[in-house]
Amino acid sequence: MNKIAQFLSEVRLEFSRVEWPSIPEWLGATRVVLFVVFLFTIYFAFVDRSLIFLVKTIFSRGLL
Repeated sequence: MNKIAQFLSEVRLEFSRVEWPSIPEWLGATRVVLFVVFLFTIYFAFVDRSLIFLVKTIFSRGLL
């Protein structure tokens, strides 16, 4: 039990040493992440639709 208490004490000490981002930094990083996720969503939607079209075209013409 003593080791657990020591571990939690060390965790608390490490958290006090962390330089946490300010609200504007945090909001800026959040905006960047959301924008990148949006771009990836658009990209993967385009790739998905293209592959669906390609597979339907191949199978409808009896090529495979």
